[in-house]
Amino acid sequence: MKSIQKIIAVFAVLMCMVNSGGESATNAPKFEGKKVTVKAVYVYEAISEQTENTLVAVKGKLASTEDIKKALANLPEGVLIYLDLSGVTGLTEIGKEAFKEESNTFHHLAGIVLPNSVTQIGDWAFCGCTSLESVTIPYSVTQIGWQAFYDCDNLVITFEGTERQWNNANAAVGNNYVFQEVLFPNDDKNYYYDE
Repeated sequence: MKSIQKIIAVFAVLMCMVNSGGESATNAPKFEGKKVTVKAVYVYEAISEQTENTLVAVKGKLASTEDIKKALANLPEGVLIYLDLSGVTGLTEIGKEAFKEESNTFHHLAGIVLPNSVTQIGDWAFCGCTSLESVTIPYSVTQIGWQAFYDCDNLVITFEGTERQWNNANAAVGNNYVFQEVLFPNDDKNYYYDE
């Protein structure tokens, strides 16, 4: 029964990403663009060739986010990427400043689903990613770094664990929250943050 609930929750999260928008997934405009599934070794080429909004599902072994960062840096203006890494293995950490916004390098990243292999999100990992609207964090994450989502004003986080796990993951660093809300689909509780 638990596995069926998890499958339904994952499907709901993916649908939220595909339909994600600035306010909340239910009120957001429908995602318009194409869907692409790529193997991890081809991440750079597959994403860098996109010319319209795209849901990119990455599968296979991926040790770091470097190829993804390179691909996002070379996209044309106006393209938004919704990145599904749930099929990735080997990625245990989203490193310090991994997707930190600098000189509009990562203005293409609108949404991301992290794989269950990730246990840590580093300091300032997504800091300043102003286009980022949705992040799905697996229950496996036990540590979220200082201001990992700072200045992501339109962000809605879905945490697949419980409220208590979320608080424990953030307790060590005393995070400042500058995003809109945290959803707990497995705990029936949500947090709303006002600036």
